Amino acid sequence: MAVLRGLPLLALLLLLVLPAPLGTPAAAVVAPVAAPATTGEPAARPGAARERFAVVDHNVQKRWPALRTALRLARQSNARAVTLQEVCAWQVARLRRAHPGWTVAWLPVRRTDGCRAPGAAGGRAATGNVAVWTEAPDGTTTTPVFDDQLGSTWHQGLACVTWGDRPFRRVCSTHLLSSSIPRRVRLRARQAADVHRTAAPWTRRGDLVVVAGDLNDAPRSRPLGWLYGPSTGGRGRFREVAPGPAGDDTECRCAVATRDGGARLDYVFFSDNRARRSARHGLRVVRTASDHHALVGWFEVDLRRGSGRS
Repeated sequence: MAVLRGLPLLALLLLLVLPAPLGTPAAAVVAPVAAPATTGEPAARPGAARERFAVVDHNVQKRWPALRTALRLARQSNARAVTLQEVCAWQVARLRRAHPGWTVAWLPVRRTDGCRAPGAAGGRAATGNVAVWTEAPDGTTTTPVFDDQLGSTWHQGLACVTWGDRPFRRVCSTHLLSSSIPRRVRLRARQAADVHRTAAPWTRRGDLVVVAGDLNDAPRSRPLGWLYGPSTGGRGRFREVAPGPAGDDTECRCAVATRDGGARLDYVFFSDNRARRSARHGLRVVRTASDHHALVGWFEVDLRRGSGRS
């Protein structure tokens, strides 16, 4: 038994006196280091609590150069999703062919002039909303249509992509009715209420929900009150991605121009169950071939399981 007890000491002495094999870096010959003392909490992983979640939104107005700019911005910003409005059917087909590794949701809204494929004959063609998950092709897509439409030829609603697991990540593109006629403003408000009702069960389950698009109204309008939260006089469960200092916990309904002429029509909203009030966020507005500007919006979101139920 005495010999057995002496073996560990002998082995240690051999490790200290024998040379390392040729070619072994000096830094590789080190004594084992004891594990640091622990506080009882697991080691924090970078991004474990919050992660930067970027989305690019753009009303491309059926213009292929504007769509290409939006995709370039997505690459530059490492955006996880892209939301587009007024996209032609042929542009969606080209997008899917060029990016088979993406998940693409497409909601045809109406047939319109100026949307024929290059070189194609015929008259009107479909235009609509697109939502893209840029990381994999196996997400799911949903395209709920609003209850209230301007007419039987309209199918306004949401184009949504969903991925992940508990919590799900849901990103939706939408385009609300454009008009200043009081009756149509009320219709736009009902469409915004549909967005609120569609998203409510998702946020209650703890999912992250992003709604972005051309909402055709000013920040302080009554229709957009269905999206903004109570701290800004709304009844919704979303936070607008707006410019401001990093970590700024103030909330606003900000009149940042997103179109030529100074109008604010385009928005990126994150559900407040995952985008906390104190979370870092940012917004970049970029001019393109469209007379709407592209938006690059991001929030640091909390995606820990169970932390976002409302």
